[in-house]
Amino acid sequence: MFKLPLATLFLLLTACRPAAFEAGLPPGELQAEANGITVTTGNFRVERLHFVADICFERPSVADWLLGDQTLLTYGTESVRVREMGLLDPTTEIVSPTRCDAVRFPVGTDEIIEFQLVIPFLQTSYPTHDCATAQARLDEAHSGIEISCYSEVLENGGMGGYRIEAKPDNLSDEEANAWIYQAFVDRVDGPWIFEGNVE
Repeated sequence: MFKLPLATLFLLLTACRPAAFEAGLPPGELQAEANGITVTTGNFRVERLHFVADICFERPSVADWLLGDQTLLTYGTESVRVREMGLLDPTTEIVSPTRCDAVRFPVGTDEIIEFQLVIPFLQTSYPTHDCATAQARLDEAHSGIEISCYSEVLENGGMGGYRIEAKPDNLSDEEANAWIYQAFVDRVDGPWIFEGNVE
């Protein structure tokens, strides 16, 4: 039986999480729309062997949304995933309908001219569903995974989490946790695709 505390799940969800929101759009922007959500990106530059782009998107709900960790940069024959995000304006209120981040990709070179940027999905940065809803989503996806949730009282406070009660034999714990992770959060699929140049 595999057991993962919700505190660990929260850390996984917030690994790339910024802390606030910005309503403005970056200069020299490109725009793309998918599933009714507009994403804008611009201000492309290379800093300290990292490609950096300012990316703004309309938040689908009042939850804390961020770019998915599969956001991909392709330049020449190389492709790299996003490494980190930082808010353009940390003082912006969480109620802002738009979120803007400076998004960084490790590229190992200062010579990038043409690139493609693909954002496959947006997701919430923390669990937005309870255990019953997460299980229903796993069932709907025919994952073959069954979970149970628990809470424990520790000396320094309470702790909650989930246990994997059952999963297909050919599914590793890592793969099962990836399924469960997606069941607890909200997600909006794209993709949003941008092609541009570093001037």
